[in-house]
Amino acid sequence: MRRTVKPTRSRLWHASSAVMLAGALTFAGDAVAHGQDEHEAPASAVQLAPRGEAQAGGIEAVAVAAPDRRLIVYLDREATNERVTDAVVEVDADGLLLKLRDRGDGVYVADDWTASPGRNRLTIAYRLPEGAGKIEVQLDAPLPRPVAAPLPAASRLDDTNMTLVGAATGAVYLMAMSLFVWRSRRIRVFAR
Repeated sequence: MRRTVKPTRSRLWHASSAVMLAGALTFAGDAVAHGQDEHEAPASAVQLAPRGEAQAGGIEAVAVAAPDRRLIVYLDREATNERVTDAVVEVDADGLLLKLRDRGDGVYVADDWTASPGRNRLTIAYRLPEGAGKIEVQLDAPLPRPVAAPLPAASRLDDTNMTLVGAATGAVYLMAMSLFVWRSRRIRVFAR
């Protein structure tokens, strides 16, 4: 007479069941949650405003193309680094004549000006009580970046595809763990 052995639940069976359940929940959760997340655009590097500087006749000029369509010119004395105030400043920006207003403390501003992409040649003409002069400044503005074309629809994974991938992965994982548990129980039953 053949004796049948009733399989008992061992620690191995409990551990493998817990691993199976955790794996199934992990894979299914990733598939469902990943497709519905709203991803932010990656942080880009800080981009400084285009600027150029030059010195002539003891005066130093720094020209900045501000992002809000303004040209800002800073004037100071080269020897003492003291700001030049009360100057009349005009800029010839590639053939466009701009009259800058004095904002105080050696800062002169022209509104409604945008640097064209590439190299911009600026001639800054200034008049002071003690004399006048011109300073040539080159302002290099970055070229616009080309926009990447979107991926074709066939190569993108949408929510439905991600759910199917997660379900298939979870099913394979469950089958592998079930085979492992069944195999370990079978060996234990026949070993007695």
